[in-house]
Amino acid sequence: MNSPESIYDFYKLKRVIEPKNIGWHKVVRCKNTIPFIEKHIEILKQDCLEELSLNPFAAEMLSRHPEKIIWNRFVKNPNAVHIIDKYFDLCFQSLNKHGKQELLKHPNFVHLIKKYQQKFVDELLFIDFIPDILEIKKPEYFDLFEKYLEKYPEKIEEIQSYAFWQELCQNPYAIHIIENNLHKIPDHGWAALVKNENAIHLIEKNLDKLDYIGLNSLYQRTYVCWERLSENPAAISFLKKNIDKIRWEFLMKNPNAIQIYEDYPEKMWNYLWYLDYENMSVDMPIFELDYDAIKKRCNIYKEELMQITLHPSRIKHYLDMGISIEELDNYM
Repeated sequence: MNSPESIYDFYKLKRVIEPKNIGWHKVVRCKNTIPFIEKHIEILKQDCLEELSLNPFAAEMLSRHPEKIIWNRFVKNPNAVHIIDKYFDLCFQSLNKHGKQELLKHPNFVHLIKKYQQKFVDELLFIDFIPDILEIKKPEYFDLFEKYLEKYPEKIEEIQSYAFWQELCQNPYAIHIIENNLHKIPDHGWAALVKNENAIHLIEKNLDKLDYIGLNSLYQRTYVCWERLSENPAAISFLKKNIDKIRWEFLMKNPNAIQIYEDYPEKMWNYLWYLDYENMSVDMPIFELDYDAIKKRCNIYKEELMQITLHPSRIKHYLDMGISIEELDNYM
């Protein structure tokens, strides 16, 4: 396939300029030099091809030269997905472990997960990759994990890494798997589970697990479960029943916390201090509809609306249509 016509079709390097002496490591990063690069792509060395593979403006050109693509870099290119789809087998075979992880994390790759699901399950999803998949909290990726467990049900017994339980317990789609493996969840897993908005019913039934002492984000040893639970928007009803356990300095980060602070106005200043005033809007929980103001505004139109609706000519029109006096309310 020929490349599109460009301004570089009408220019050439001067005879005294050797193409190999061009600063290709810089040229390959540009957006407006792609046709020029394509004319000389055969002389590019590995390091330049790596940079070129990352260039989003070079993706289409590289689709015409798949043998020049450095796939471990190309999977990070935001414009690469349709080309990866076109040359998927070549891409997959060329990727190292890190490259395959990058491919899975590519934000535009999600719609192809189902298409290549079986290949991932058969060839990619060994234990080291599972935390990366669970970290991406999208149903397509969790479905991939479930297909893996269907094929290798014994693997959940082998996966005992910190990262696995951390990501599984935070994943909103994993509740049914978590419910079937509650007895296997380590203490740090519970510290992750309390952040899961779909797990409140499990937390309510396992209060003893919340007394785990671990490191918080400030690397302090504390009751991390209650700190994180205080931030969980879905936990408000549960927290109302356990007021003495609330960590107020963490509750103020909870978008639904106003429901608790209304009952404890002496602590309200903490909450108000934390609000994002730079992006202030009426959607913030400190606002509510002013029905008196709405009623006052509507009264401006009330009299005029009644005059139009109840005008004698309008009533006569309905009566002429054969509508009885008793039925008028249904039409006015």
